[in-house]
Amino acid sequence: MIQAKTLLAALQRQQKALEADLRKQAEAVDEIQQPLKDEYASARKAERTADTYNAWLEAQITQAAVAWLLGCVFVRLCEDNRLIPTPLLSGPGDALRHAGDAMRDYYRAQPLHNARHYLQHC
Repeated sequence: MIQAKTLLAALQRQQKALEADLRKQAEAVDEIQQPLKDEYASARKAERTADTYNAWLEAQITQAAVAWLLGCVFVRLCEDNRLIPTPLLSGPGDALRHAGDAMRDYYRAQPLHNARHYLQHC
Protein backbone atom coordinates (compact mmCIF):
# COMPACT_ATOMS: atom_id res chain seq x y z
CA MET A 1 0.00 0.00 0.00
CA ILE A 2 1.39 3.38 -1.00
CA GLN A 3 1.66 5.96 1.75
CA ALA A 4 0.91 9.00 -0.42
CA LYS A 5 2.01 11.69 2.06
CA THR A 6 5.25 9.87 2.86
CA LEU A 7 5.98 9.30 -0.83
CA LEU A 8 5.24 12.93 -1.71
CA ALA A 9 7.52 14.24 1.05
CA ALA A 10 10.33 11.91 -0.04
CA LEU A 11 9.94 12.90 -3.68
CA GLN A 12 9.93 16.61 -2.80
CA ARG A 13 13.19 16.18 -0.88
CA GLN A 14 14.68 14.26 -3.79
CA GLN A 15 13.49 16.93 -6.22
CA LYS A 16 15.33 19.63 -4.26
CA ALA A 17 18.50 17.52 -4.22
CA LEU A 18 18.26 16.88 -7.97
CA GLU A 19 17.64 20.56 -8.67
CA ALA A 20 20.71 21.52 -6.63
CA ASP A 21 22.84 19.02 -8.56
CA LEU A 22 21.49 20.14 -11.93
CA ARG A 23 21.99 23.79 -11.01
CA LYS A 24 25.61 23.12 -10.07
CA GLN A 25 26.22 21.30 -13.35
CA ALA A 26 24.52 24.03 -15.38
CA GLU A 27 26.85 26.59 -13.82
CA ALA A 28 30.10 24.62 -13.93
CA VAL A 29 30.10 22.24 -16.91
CA ASP A 30 30.76 23.92 -20.25
CA GLU A 31 29.22 21.02 -22.21
CA ILE A 32 25.96 21.68 -20.36
CA GLN A 33 26.16 25.44 -19.91
CA GLN A 34 26.58 26.44 -23.55
CA PRO A 35 23.71 24.36 -24.99
CA LEU A 36 21.44 25.81 -22.29
CA LYS A 37 22.46 29.35 -23.21
CA ASP A 38 21.92 28.56 -26.89
CA GLU A 39 18.46 27.11 -26.18
CA TYR A 40 17.56 30.19 -24.12
CA ALA A 41 18.71 32.48 -26.94
CA SER A 42 16.56 30.52 -29.41
CA ALA A 43 13.56 30.71 -27.08
CA ARG A 44 13.96 34.46 -26.67
CA LYS A 45 14.38 34.99 -30.41
CA ALA A 46 11.27 32.90 -31.16
CA GLU A 47 9.40 34.78 -28.40
CA ARG A 48 8.73 31.53 -26.51
CA THR A 49 9.95 33.18 -23.31
CA ALA A 50 10.24 36.65 -21.87
CA ASP A 51 11.98 35.36 -18.73
CA THR A 52 15.48 36.30 -17.74
CA TYR A 53 18.06 33.57 -18.31
CA ASN A 54 18.11 32.71 -14.60
CA ALA A 55 14.32 32.42 -14.36
CA TRP A 56 14.21 30.34 -17.54
CA LEU A 57 17.04 28.13 -16.29
CA GLU A 58 15.28 27.50 -12.98
CA ALA A 59 12.18 26.35 -14.87
CA GLN A 60 14.29 24.02 -17.02
CA ILE A 61 16.01 22.61 -13.94
CA THR A 62 12.67 21.98 -12.23
CA GLN A 63 11.25 20.30 -15.34
CA ALA A 64 14.30 18.05 -15.68
CA ALA A 65 14.23 17.05 -12.00
CA VAL A 66 10.51 16.28 -12.06
CA ALA A 67 10.84 14.31 -15.31
CA TRP A 68 13.63 12.23 -13.77
CA LEU A 69 11.59 11.53 -10.66
CA LEU A 70 8.47 10.62 -12.63
CA GLY A 71 10.52 8.26 -14.79
CA CYS A 72 11.92 6.56 -11.70
CA VAL A 73 8.50 6.34 -10.03
CA PHE A 74 7.06 4.81 -13.19
CA VAL A 75 9.79 2.16 -13.36
CA ARG A 76 9.33 1.36 -9.65
CA LEU A 77 5.57 1.04 -10.19
CA CYS A 78 6.25 -1.39 -13.03
CA GLU A 79 8.72 -3.33 -10.87
CA ASP A 80 6.33 -3.53 -7.92
CA ASN A 81 3.54 -4.79 -10.17
CA ARG A 82 5.85 -7.28 -11.87
CA LEU A 83 5.43 -5.62 -15.27
CA ILE A 84 9.23 -5.71 -15.51
CA PRO A 85 10.48 -9.28 -15.01
CA THR A 86 13.75 -8.34 -13.29
CA PRO A 87 14.17 -5.39 -10.89
CA LEU A 88 16.15 -2.62 -12.56
CA LEU A 89 16.09 0.17 -9.94
CA SER A 90 15.15 -1.18 -6.53
CA GLY A 91 12.62 -3.09 -4.52
CA PRO A 92 12.13 -5.06 -1.33
CA GLY A 93 14.26 -7.99 -0.23
CA ASP A 94 16.68 -9.26 -2.85
CA ALA A 95 15.24 -6.94 -5.50
CA LEU A 96 17.74 -4.19 -4.66
CA ARG A 97 20.65 -6.60 -5.13
CA HIS A 98 19.16 -7.84 -8.44
CA ALA A 99 18.68 -4.23 -9.59
CA GLY A 100 22.31 -3.45 -8.75
CA ASP A 101 23.43 -6.50 -10.73
CA ALA A 102 21.26 -5.44 -13.68
CA MET A 103 22.74 -1.94 -13.59
CA ARG A 104 26.31 -3.25 -13.47
CA ASP A 105 25.59 -5.61 -16.37
CA TYR A 106 24.13 -2.73 -18.37
CA TYR A 107 27.18 -0.52 -17.83
CA ARG A 108 29.54 -3.38 -18.69
CA ALA A 109 27.72 -3.78 -22.00
CA GLN A 110 27.38 0.01 -22.53
CA PRO A 111 30.49 1.59 -20.93
CA LEU A 112 29.91 5.01 -22.51
CA HIS A 113 26.36 5.34 -21.20
CA ASN A 114 25.26 7.26 -18.12
CA ALA A 115 22.34 7.24 -15.70
CA ARG A 116 20.03 8.89 -18.23
CA HIS A 117 20.69 6.08 -20.69
CA TYR A 118 20.09 3.50 -17.98
CA LEU A 119 16.75 5.03 -16.99
CA GLN A 120 15.71 5.07 -20.66
CA HIS A 121 16.71 1.41 -20.85
CA CYS A 122 14.57 0.65 -17.81
